[in-house]
Amino acid sequence: MHRKVWYGVLILICATLVTVMFLHKTKIYDDHSEKQNEPLLQEENTWENEKEIVEGINDHLKFDAKVIIPEKYSSGIFKETYGTYQEYDYDGFFRYFSDIESVVEETQYDLPDRTNKKTTGRCLDTQNGESICLYPIKLIYTRNQLNEQYFYVFDDNYNNASMYNADHFLLESEIQSVPVENVINECENLLKSAGLSCGEYELLTYALDLPTMKQQYERIYDWGFDDGTVDIYDWKESDEAYVIRLWQTVQDLPIMTASVNYYDVIDNSDATVTAIYRKDGFAEVSIGDIFSMEYGEEKRIITSSDVKDKIIQKYSEVLSEDKITVIEIRLCALASKAGDGKCNILPVWICNYQVESDENNAFSQMLINAFTGEEIYAN
Repeated sequence: MHRKVWYGVLILICATLVTVMFLHKTKIYDDHSEKQNEPLLQEENTWENEKEIVEGINDHLKFDAKVIIPEKYSSGIFKETYGTYQEYDYDGFFRYFSDIESVVEETQYDLPDRTNKKTTGRCLDTQNGESICLYPIKLIYTRNQLNEQYFYVFDDNYNNASMYNADHFLLESEIQSVPVENVINECENLLKSAGLSCGEYELLTYALDLPTMKQQYERIYDWGFDDGTVDIYDWKESDEAYVIRLWQTVQDLPIMTASVNYYDVIDNSDATVTAIYRKDGFAEVSIGDIFSMEYGEEKRIITSSDVKDKIIQKYSEVLSEDKITVIEIRLCALASKAGDGKCNILPVWICNYQVESDENNAFSQMLINAFTGEEIYAN
């Protein structure tokens, strides 16, 4: 009997020891997992970027650059993205502005479509002085008598360095005669009429108020147009307008659809939707590529600090006396044609810089694939 009790006690002690050892081992394993995971999680969540980079590298290269990243984007992760071009509803776009009875002239053009195949494009002129162009890769509406005047007032194209003045008009307050909500609603209605759905988008709005328009219009004299070739326009309150720049976004990054080439630069004037909107409606609209999306695997993207290193590396290999100042490093997405009506949509850092040489000062640009860190020369 005593022996049985003793055996029972021994079994109980052994079971207790095994349980304690198991719990202890489990505790050690859990602690080890936490310690192993901490740096891993920290590494996954670390994607830090400066708000600006100010640094002199040498006599020929310096950074005085704002780093611009969309407010919603912070992860440093981007899924491989494939875009399919949405087809335009040409009739819907036309009916938004006019009706067939108002057409006084139709002109047809052979134009390349998105696969570079020649396709018929049509431009319809109405009795109200409007032109509605239904092209293979673009929809355009203009009120002819207004185009030139607004061109002289407002310009946000970086290539026109002496003409660029968009910063004078960045929206700080609304134009009294037109609530900005009306403009946004009409842009959405127009896209629906054209059979397009861009989902999430980023919108930039400029307010062309009367006093600023009058002051900026005087620049035509600086351009050498004071010889009577341009009629002086008497701006009125009814001419006040908003300039709209709208980009479709993917994973919180705005999609740029402009072509990349050596001579051009990508800027706000290349937005997917550009428009001038007045109290009496649109004065001008251009709609480009809008995509339906498919997604692949997640990838990490490089930081603005990595971009800085790439720029330094590039210009350390270039022999030039030009002085280069990097003024902006901006994160966006870029559409690159993949054939069959599809695009690869890549995260891209756009690096804007000024080049000062003995002959002149110029604006230039470098695009860096945020997946690979390689420079993009064409898309």
